[in-house]
Formats: sequence, structure tokens, C-alpha cells
Amino acid sequence: MRLILLLVLPVLMLFGLALVLMWAPLPRSFPPAPSSARNLMAAISVGMLGMFYLVGIALVIVGQILRVGRSLDEVLAAHVGLIAAVGDHRPLRPSADAVRVDSSLLQDWAPVVWVEAGQAEHLAALLTDPAVASALFQLLAASEPGGVRDLRLARDHIEFRARPSADAAGQCAGEWVQTLSMLAAQLERTQESRISDG
Repeated sequence: MRLILLLVLPVLMLFGLALVLMWAPLPRSFPPAPSSARNLMAAISVGMLGMFYLVGIALVIVGQILRVGRSLDEVLAAHVGLIAAVGDHRPLRPSADAVRVDSSLLQDWAPVVWVEAGQAEHLAALLTDPAVASALFQLLAASEPGGVRDLRLARDHIEFRARPSADAAGQCAGEWVQTLSMLAAQLERTQESRISDG
């Protein structure tokens, strides 16, 4: 939807501006309306703005292409037994029934956490595990380099998304994958202990 607005709305605004420049009453120093001189003035003004708009669109597209080229999307099998999403800013809500819960982990880091309704206690138990908290901090905390990242826990797998900056892409990708593997193993051990204790 935002992409459609980005493409269509400026075009409509430019069209409206052209009509205003051609027909609206302006001071006497401007050519009268309607006249070929007024139409030429409108065409030049709108044409210049249109060129700036096209350059801006091109820069956005190039930026998106470069970002996709250094993106990281990892999915690892792990039986965690809950549905949740964790991120430093705005992780995607995992489901319509998910609720936001407050949490504070290492170094007073307070990530944004969404969890399926009724599973908040299960998630809280996972977050109290020092190994889990440390792995989440390394993967997601803003104090760590690497751009936008978020983590989603599903019942049988975990998903990690990262859009690192150019400087951090090569340096952090390997470390993230290693930390993610450790997190998946720890989550599975915690879930198995929970089931056995229950």
C-alpha cells in the first residue's frame, strides 16, 4: 500500500500543480491564463519537479536492492513450544492474538516482545535463562552493530531476520548464525526440561 501511494500520490500532486499553474489567477508579472506562455511555465515547473521525483524513486530502489543484497534470513528447526517475536524496535506481530509483554534482560536492555495470548509465563521462564538472554542480546540489542534485526519463535522453528549496514554485513553474519544455532539448542533443552518437569 505504501509503495502504491509513493508512486501514485506524487504524480497526482504534480498533475494538480500543473492545472493550478495553468489556470489559477496569478500576479500581473506572470503570463495571463490561459496562454501558451503560462502553459510553458507550468510544463517547465512540473517537469523539473518530476525529474527530482524520478531521481528520488531511483535512489530508493537502488537502496532497497543494496539492502536486499546484504540481508540475512535464517530459519532453524527448534521445538520451542510457543509463538513469540522479539526485537529491539518493532518486530512483526506473530499473530492476531499476540499480546505485548514488558521484559528487561542484560544491561537493562528492554526489547519489544510479543507473545501468543496465554503463553506469557512460558516465555518469561525462557527469558530468565542466562544463556537465552545472552544470545538474544547478542542477536538483537541496539548497542550491538548491525542494523535492523528481529527474531520470531514458532512452535517448531525460529526465524531470524537481519538487514545489516554495509560495514557490519560480512563481519556479523557468521557470528549471528553461530549465536542463533546456540539459541536454538538452548531453547530446545529448556523446552524438553519443561515438558519432563510437567
